[in-house]
Amino acid sequence: MLSEQRSLLGGDAWVFVTTDVRFHRAVVASARTDLLGELFEQLAQPLGDVLTELLDAPSLPDTTGDQEALVAALEVRDADAAALATTPHSDL
Repeated sequence: MLSEQRSLLGGDAWVFVTTDVRFHRAVVASARTDLLGELFEQLAQPLGDVLTELLDAPSLPDTTGDQEALVAALEVRDADAAALATTPHSDL
């Protein structure tokens, strides 16, 4: 999914955002927490809208490397590394 997302950078913003939201949905689902899943579903559309606007920013960084680090941390169940991987996202 991340390689697909990386290939979409600079292209159709909505297609990129749809893929990005799908990635985040998968991360949330991996937590296996109903409340978190319900919260994400409430935020998915506003998140998509914000991401679409951010894609118009001239200096938006490629965050797929951070997402790869998050996936790697989740695969080995390293909560500290997962939290660290999400830090750059919160600074956007």
